[in-house]
This record gives sequence, C-alpha cells and structure tokens, in this order.
Amino acid sequence: MRRWLSMFLLLASVPLLAKEKRPVGDVLERDIFLGTRTYCVDTRALSSGEASDVRRFLDAESKPKKLLTKISWQFVPDCREVDAIVKVEFSQQVGVEQATQGSGTLQGAPMTSVPVTKFRASMQILDRVSQKLVYQVRGQGASVRRDQALSGPFSILVKDLQALSAARTK
Repeated sequence: MRRWLSMFLLLASVPLLAKEKRPVGDVLERDIFLGTRTYCVDTRALSSGEASDVRRFLDAESKPKKLLTKISWQFVPDCREVDAIVKVEFSQQVGVEQATQGSGTLQGAPMTSVPVTKFRASMQILDRVSQKLVYQVRGQGASVRRDQALSGPFSILVKDLQALSAARTK
C-alpha cells in the first residue's frame, strides 16, 4: 500500500515539475526578446539626478556575481549599435513612517511621524531598429533610493529571461 501511495505521489508531481514558468513582466514580442544579444540603458529622458542614480546602479551591479551579470545579454554603453534599448522611469510615493525622537532605546522613547519618499522603477525594452516595445515590467517594491528601486525590474527581467530561455530549449 505504501509503495502505491509513493508511486501515485511521484506521478502526480510530474506535471507540476514540467509546467512552464510564466514571465512576470509583459513580453510583447517574444522572438525579438529571446533573440536579443546586446542592450544599453537610455537615460536621455531622465533628470540629471535620475540618470546619475541609473549609472550608479549599472556600475555597482555590473561587478562579478552581481545582478546584471546574470542577464544573458551583453551590456553596451553606446545605444547606437545594440539590439535592445532599456528605458527606465521612476515614480515616487510620499508616506509617513514612525521614528524615535532623540537618542536612546526604542522602549519608552517618544515617537514622531517622519515623511519618507519611496521610489518605484519601471522598465521598457524596445527593439532598437523597429522601436517596437518588446518587454515591460514594473518593480514590485518601493525603495528609499532610486538606484535600489532598479533592482526590482532588473531582477524580474533576469528571471523572465531564464524561464523563457529554458522553455525555448525544451
């Protein structure tokens, strides 16, 4: 009886293992998306502060074992000779968080409300030649720094590329 139950559970789990992972972002042109080999990040439409934060993110996350090295595409700084152009934009939310006043421990310390600005990043990827929108995603979390907010969309991009590439090779 135990053997049959084990066999049933094993067979029941096989379709779950074989199920294709669906992308989190919107893949609008799958063949172009999967055929991309090189990309750049276009910061021309961003403010100087936003562009600086994007460059800081790119510099930090391009180092070995960091997020951008997990993208199967090659990053090229100049957008004139790439397959895809990545455009990012930021939205901000102003909220209120509780903080302690003065120094000391949290227990018994007076609390005050402090305004906090948090950023969320979204990403669009366009085919350089046709200017077609190929992929888009919005970061799922908000961060107090713009460069940190970029981790969300780029992490989703990495996972979507891995899932779609794995499904393509099957």
